[in-house]
Amino acid sequence: MNFIRLGDGIAAAVTCANKCDTLLFDPPWDMTVPPLPAFMNTLAFCDGFRARDIVARFGAPTWVFTWDCVSSWFTPNRPLRRAKYCFAYFDISKCSPRAYRFGAAGKPRIVSNSRGTFAYVPDGEKMFSDVYSSPITARKTNHSHAKPVEWISYLMSVVSARNVFDPFAGSGAASIAGIDSSIHVVAYEINPIIRDESNQRIMNHKKRVALDLITMGI
Repeated sequence: MNFIRLGDGIAAAVTCANKCDTLLFDPPWDMTVPPLPAFMNTLAFCDGFRARDIVARFGAPTWVFTWDCVSSWFTPNRPLRRAKYCFAYFDISKCSPRAYRFGAAGKPRIVSNSRGTFAYVPDGEKMFSDVYSSPITARKTNHSHAKPVEWISYLMSVVSARNVFDPFAGSGAASIAGIDSSIHVVAYEINPIIRDESNQRIMNHKKRVALDLITMGI
């Protein structure tokens, strides 16, 4: 169903570790999170300042994915920030980079780079790279740390996630991404106001998806 449950996601972690293959770790950084059970995959989110905290908890990542937020924001005594990161821990042999695509593929063209010149022929929609650009100012939600649904869809797909546990649901981006990617997401949010707002977003998204399918005659 991919709706967010009200409750303490940390308390539910042990139970969910037996049912889910992937952990989304994106806690409020003003709280202390106790050790969590091991999951097959972990997608841990941070900015540059918190990278050390992620590595201290989970070790060196398999891969680092970057959200280029396009606009920068100021923090005293720190470099201007413009990016957020996902430190991914997964079996690289099960990486599925073509599992999620987006937008129009564009036209065939000649591409030149440091490796030479070649004719590029699009194969379906665009593939993601490990840097995703999307203005942080475009996040249409009251949640201050909402992430692009499209980016989350890709991240869950690229690690071949099937059942995801999200103990800090926040804006509900992972649950919505799960709808678009056919991935089951078990999500918890401890704040009832945020939970209700996010569930409304999820419900509205499901209605839009259903309407699109009807329009396409599916």
